[in-house]
Formats: sequence, C-alpha cells, structure tokens
Amino acid sequence: MQTAVRKSTRLEYKPPKIKHLTTLKNITVENPQNIQEILIALEKRLKEGYWIITFKVFIVLHYLIREGNHKLVMEAIDRHRPQILDLSCQSQIDHSAQGIMRRLSLSDGLFEETRRLQQLLESALYCKFRLNEGNPSIALFAYQLVILDILSLFQAINEAIINILEHYFEMPVMNAKEALEIYKVFAKQTQSVIEFLEAARMYEGSLQMRLPPINHAPVSLVDSLEEYLEDLNASKKEINQQSVSVAEVNQQPLFVTTEPLLFQQERQSFNPFTTPSLSQPMNSYNSNPFSPTHMTYDTNPFRAMRQGYQNPFSPK
Repeated sequence: MQTAVRKSTRLEYKPPKIKHLTTLKNITVENPQNIQEILIALEKRLKEGYWIITFKVFIVLHYLIREGNHKLVMEAIDRHRPQILDLSCQSQIDHSAQGIMRRLSLSDGLFEETRRLQQLLESALYCKFRLNEGNPSIALFAYQLVILDILSLFQAINEAIINILEHYFEMPVMNAKEALEIYKVFAKQTQSVIEFLEAARMYEGSLQMRLPPINHAPVSLVDSLEEYLEDLNASKKEINQQSVSVAEVNQQPLFVTTEPLLFQQERQSFNPFTTPSLSQPMNSYNSNPFSPTHMTYDTNPFRAMRQGYQNPFSPK
C-alpha cells in the first residue's frame, strides 16, 4: 500500500500508473479497514509542497471515489478531514445502476436525487484545464476522469428527466412547479454539457477515448410546461372562487323580506328570557311569540306568498 501511494504520486510529469491505482482501489474494496491508512499516507505526500504531487494526490482520491468503494472512501475522508469534502450532494442511491433514476418515484425522492445530481454536474462542468501549457499528460488524465463523471451524471439526470416528464401532467400544482424548475436547470445544463464535450473532442487522441454522441430528453418544452402549469393554477383558482361563492350563498337567508311595522313591534315586545308570573294562568302563556295569540294573520309577512303560491306538484 505504501509503495502504491508513493509511486502513484511521484514527482514527475506523468500521470499515475493504472497498476498502482488498481492496487489502491482493490484495497478499498477488499480491505476497507485500510482506507484510513491510505488517506494518512496521501496526506504525508501533500506535505512535500510540490504542485505535481498535490495534483496527483487529488487524482488518486478522485479515482478511488469513482472506481473504488466510493461510499466508504468518502466517509473516511469526511472523518479524516471534514473540511475537504462537501457531502451535501451525497446520496444513498447507486446511480450507476442501469435505469435506477428511470424507475424512481416521487415518494422515494425523485426530485431530491435529481437535484443532487444536478449539483454534482454543475461542479464537474466548472472544472477547467490548461492543456496547452508544458506537459499536459497529468492534466489530461484528470480531464479524462471529469469527462467520465460528466457522462455518468448526465445519463442519470437524463433518465430522471424522462421519468419526470412522463408524470408531469398527473402532478399536483406544487410538484409540477418543482418539476418545472428541475427541467429548466436540465435544459441549461444540457447545453453546457454539449459545449464541454465538443471542446473535449479536440483531445480525443490525447485522451485515448472516443466521446459518444449525446442523446437527451427534449429541452424545448419549457413553454408547454409553463402553459400547463398556468392552466392548472387558473383551474385551481376558479375552483377556490366557486367554493367561496357557494359558502357565501349558504350563509345568506333563504328569503329576504321586509317586515311589516306591526310584526316588528310584536317581535320586539317579546322577551324570550322573561319568566312568566306565577299569578298568570299557565294556559295563557305561550312560548311562541309568533303564534296567533301574539299576532293576527294580517301581520304575517308571508301572507301574500301563501295566497299566491301554487304547488307545482299538486294535481291540476
């Protein structure tokens, strides 16, 4: 292990040899308890103070995260030097599994995982390499690692977007809004990925790799998705307004009438909380203030209605 660390970070203008990287990778898989020792050995190499060694140390770490036991390697780095890695984008899902993002549901975290992948892709696209200065062999090796990461990340994101688009028109408003924002980021990043890979094609010979053509979900659906969301919001607003209107109608009295003066006087003269006098005969007390003992038929506000009303269901 010590030999592999030392030889993979030699002070020379050459990238680490694959056989040394493979040795370290196998240790992370077969003997994960030794990952911490690898990190300590790499940290000692950093103290040499040479930029070539420092650059190679980061290449080794990148390679181990990508090809080795990535979860345990990242956890070990976080324990050893928590300020080095930003693990906010770390996921429990193995995105390298074929089609995993294509099958992931909303309830299982489709949106959250897609956003994490987009953050990682943004970081990868931010990497810049000076390939026209001096001996670029070390930079080309790192460039190759970043390109492979971009291809893997973009494939997973593309699967997630296809999954989202298939269910977009079934989503409630809040989910549709979030899906639209994710799609907008995808459309922007797709253009960035195309430009990044077009620039990389110039170095296919030096990289000793052939870059595949980029097939991706359509990126021209923003207007259609926004229009659907606006219609969805309008429909929801209309339903809410109808609900408010129904509630207001239900609070209104069934009939609106003008009380005759005599009826008002009769009603106002009645106090429902007045206890009848013990000297008053019980049969003379009537608890209904609107009974015939309290008012005549002529004071009934519905008298005209009674006289003019015809039952539509009565036999003719």
